[in-house]
Amino acid sequence: MKVFDVDPKTDVTRCVVTLRGHQGPVWKLSWADPSMGNILASASADGTVKVWREGKSMFDLNYGEECWYLWKEFVEESKSPDATSTAPIAGECSSAIKINSK
Repeated sequence: MKVFDVDPKTDVTRCVVTLRGHQGPVWKLSWADPSMGNILASASADGTVKVWREGKSMFDLNYGEECWYLWKEFVEESKSPDATSTAPIAGECSSAIKINSK
């Protein structure tokens, strides 16, 4: 999966990062509410939902710099998740993730 920045004045796109980790096709992507930061959930045919986050990761080799990293992973071995949705939880600095399975 690739994340792009788009310049609103020129419509020029620039690839910011390529997120790797799924072992199968990605069926669905869902962005979290912008108030939660840059968070992206991806559902794949490999039976996983991965939640990616932009921020400062303690595992980043360039410690202290903003980067995209795998934040959470959910595994559904018996079924392939076909949809994800994210929503902020009122009054908390976290998000709820809803996963639908086939």
